[in-house]
Amino acid sequence: MKTMCSREQDVLAAQRTGTWTDELRAHLAGCGDCADSLLVAGFLQEAAETAEAPVQEPGFVWWKLQLRARRDDAARALRPVILVERAAMAALGLGLVGCIAWMSTEAAMAAIALGVLSVAAGSVVWFAWSRN
Repeated sequence: MKTMCSREQDVLAAQRTGTWTDELRAHLAGCGDCADSLLVAGFLQEAAETAEAPVQEPGFVWWKLQLRARRDDAARALRPVILVERAAMAALGLGLVGCIAWMSTEAAMAAIALGVLSVAAGSVVWFAWSRN
């Protein structure tokens, strides 16, 4: 791995501020790494000045990328749980339909009333837990 020139940061700072010393100009004339870095920095500075949207701080962009990565990881981790939850709800629904079809009409009405009461009670419990 190639290391950067020890004077590269000085050259970039001089380019940003416009404070060039004769020694720094002489170094730049003989150092290809610093010349390349200066060329890239000039291009990036020109692009930032002509950009329609302001360039955001690198730390802010990094934070947003880390936040997005965490959200994506959490969503990816929850996919199997959501899939099993949906499958369980479908099985419960099919089971209830089967039970109602199997029961007599009087028993079916009682089962429907019990089911409505169970859903209402479950909704109250869920609402109470989700408010905390």
